[in-house]
Amino acid sequence: MCRISEIVKMAEGTFICCTSVASDFMDATTVNFFDNAEKLAVKRFILSKRTQCFSENPVAPVIKLEEDVPQNFLQRGNRVEFVCG
Repeated sequence: MCRISEIVKMAEGTFICCTSVASDFMDATTVNFFDNAEKLAVKRFILSKRTQCFSENPVAPVIKLEEDVPQNFLQRGNRVEFVCG
Protein backbone atom coordinates (compact mmCIF):
# COMPACT_ATOMS: atom_id res chain seq x y z
CA MET A 1 0.00 0.00 0.00
CA CYS A 2 1.16 3.54 -0.70
CA ARG A 3 -0.22 7.08 -0.65
CA ILE A 4 -0.90 9.66 -3.34
CA SER A 5 1.93 12.17 -3.45
CA GLU A 6 0.84 14.18 -6.51
CA ILE A 7 -1.96 14.36 -9.10
CA VAL A 8 -1.13 15.66 -12.59
CA LYS A 9 -3.95 16.32 -15.07
CA MET A 10 -2.89 16.63 -18.69
CA ALA A 11 -4.59 16.37 -22.09
CA GLU A 12 -3.32 12.77 -22.27
CA GLY A 13 -5.07 11.86 -19.02
CA THR A 14 -4.73 11.97 -15.25
CA PHE A 15 -1.48 10.72 -13.72
CA ILE A 16 -1.21 9.74 -10.05
CA CYS A 17 2.23 9.75 -8.42
CA CYS A 18 2.53 7.57 -5.33
CA THR A 19 4.95 7.15 -2.47
CA SER A 20 7.46 4.29 -2.72
CA VAL A 21 6.18 0.76 -2.37
CA ALA A 22 8.28 -2.39 -2.00
CA SER A 23 5.58 -4.80 -3.21
CA ASP A 24 5.39 -6.01 -6.80
CA PHE A 25 2.59 -3.90 -8.26
CA MET A 26 3.13 -4.68 -11.96
CA ASP A 27 0.67 -7.61 -12.02
CA ALA A 28 -2.11 -5.54 -10.47
CA THR A 29 -5.53 -6.01 -12.06
CA THR A 30 -7.23 -3.46 -9.79
CA VAL A 31 -6.13 -0.30 -8.03
CA ASN A 32 -8.14 0.62 -4.94
CA PHE A 33 -8.30 4.29 -3.98
CA PHE A 34 -9.41 5.16 -0.45
CA ASP A 35 -11.05 8.30 0.88
CA ASN A 36 -11.16 7.63 4.61
CA ALA A 37 -13.27 4.44 4.94
CA GLU A 38 -14.73 4.72 1.41
CA LYS A 39 -13.10 2.60 -1.33
CA LEU A 40 -13.19 2.87 -5.12
CA ALA A 41 -11.88 0.01 -7.30
CA VAL A 42 -10.40 1.08 -10.64
CA LYS A 43 -9.79 -1.54 -13.32
CA ARG A 44 -8.76 0.62 -16.29
CA PHE A 45 -5.27 2.03 -15.71
CA ILE A 46 -1.66 1.87 -16.90
CA LEU A 47 1.28 1.51 -14.49
CA SER A 48 4.82 2.82 -14.78
CA LYS A 49 7.67 0.35 -14.97
CA ARG A 50 8.88 -1.06 -11.67
CA THR A 51 12.59 -0.64 -12.31
CA GLN A 52 14.57 2.19 -10.87
CA CYS A 53 17.92 3.19 -12.33
CA PHE A 54 21.01 3.31 -10.13
CA SER A 55 19.22 2.43 -6.90
CA GLU A 56 18.02 -0.50 -4.82
CA ASN A 57 15.30 1.58 -3.14
CA PRO A 58 11.61 0.74 -3.61
CA VAL A 59 9.92 2.30 -6.63
CA ALA A 60 7.36 5.08 -6.52
CA PRO A 61 4.63 3.96 -8.95
CA VAL A 62 2.94 6.27 -11.42
CA ILE A 63 -0.61 5.40 -12.45
CA LYS A 64 -2.28 6.71 -15.61
CA LEU A 65 -6.03 6.53 -15.13
CA GLU A 66 -8.06 5.25 -18.07
CA GLU A 67 -11.44 5.99 -16.44
CA ASP A 68 -13.01 8.83 -14.50
CA VAL A 69 -12.39 8.85 -10.75
CA PRO A 70 -14.30 11.16 -8.38
CA GLN A 71 -12.21 14.04 -7.09
CA ASN A 72 -12.55 13.03 -3.41
CA PHE A 73 -10.45 9.89 -4.10
CA LEU A 74 -7.72 11.92 -5.83
CA GLN A 75 -6.31 13.85 -2.89
CA ARG A 76 -2.72 13.96 -1.63
CA GLY A 77 -2.27 11.53 1.22
CA ASN A 78 -5.12 9.20 0.23
CA ARG A 79 -4.24 5.51 0.36
CA VAL A 80 -3.69 3.43 -2.77
CA GLU A 81 -3.70 -0.37 -2.83
CA PHE A 82 -2.63 -2.62 -5.73
CA VAL A 83 -4.62 -5.85 -6.06
CA CYS A 84 -3.13 -8.71 -8.08
CA GLY A 85 -5.16 -11.51 -9.62
